[in-house]
Amino acid sequence: MLAVYLIALVSVFALSVNKIDALPAVSSAASSGMNVLIVGSDSRAGLTEEQQAELTTGSVEGNRTDTIMLLHIPTLGTPTLVSIPRDSWVPIPGQGNDKINAAFAIGGPQLLITTVEQATGLQITDYVEVGFAGVAATTDALGGVTLCPTQDYDDEFSGLNVSAGCQTMDGATALAYVRMRYQDPRGDLGRIERQQEYIAAVAKKSMSPLTWLLPWRAFPTAHEAGQALTTGRNTRVLDLTRIGVAMGMISLGWGTATTVPTVEGSLEVDGQSALQWDSPAASALFSGLE
Repeated sequence: MLAVYLIALVSVFALSVNKIDALPAVSSAASSGMNVLIVGSDSRAGLTEEQQAELTTGSVEGNRTDTIMLLHIPTLGTPTLVSIPRDSWVPIPGQGNDKINAAFAIGGPQLLITTVEQATGLQITDYVEVGFAGVAATTDALGGVTLCPTQDYDDEFSGLNVSAGCQTMDGATALAYVRMRYQDPRGDLGRIERQQEYIAAVAKKSMSPLTWLLPWRAFPTAHEAGQALTTGRNTRVLDLTRIGVAMGMISLGWGTATTVPTVEGSLEVDGQSALQWDSPAASALFSGLE
């Protein structure tokens, strides 16, 4: 009976996942294990105008990437999650130098993957994308997640209005928490830390027996989690399971979560601020993941 229940849950999840042609036809990089590019886009797909107002997302043309993470799952050993600041100043194939999130805006997942491969020397094997609607819906399906802001926030741009201290956040509040950067003194780097905190909180809640053994919570969560994801066509349910397990390991401290090392201070280019990687330290980080 348990096997039938689990198969039903997996089926609900798998049938809800969106598939696209994400990987480029040719890759010049080569590495071992799985290297998953995880992207949080500012896509409003699936949100009505009322929901956009409720979640304080506004309305924009096109898609941009607020979150870029590289999850390395070795054949043996513990996983590593590397956050790549969206303002990283890197070469974009055929486009010159620009912020790394411009690659997604210009050429979608394929150009972003090619850019990341060129910058890191690692071959991307899988692609996972989550939009605004997915963050909010998945959080609510889980019954909220526990997050711990270190200070009070009242940010009009993201709609975040919380006090310092650990608390259970619903979907709208959690989305604002991972989006907010204007009131964070560390800007995008501070937002990255909150995004990593959110991912760890979701992974912990997802691994709880109370999430999966209660049908009235399990099936809505499986459906919303599946709908929240857009993956490459090559990414199978087994691959998503490995990704989920790796995230769970990291949330429990059985892996590493880090950020690409950058040079202190911002880089001013044509009137815009960007982040410059600490090349020796970044190379050492990615070489250790090959």
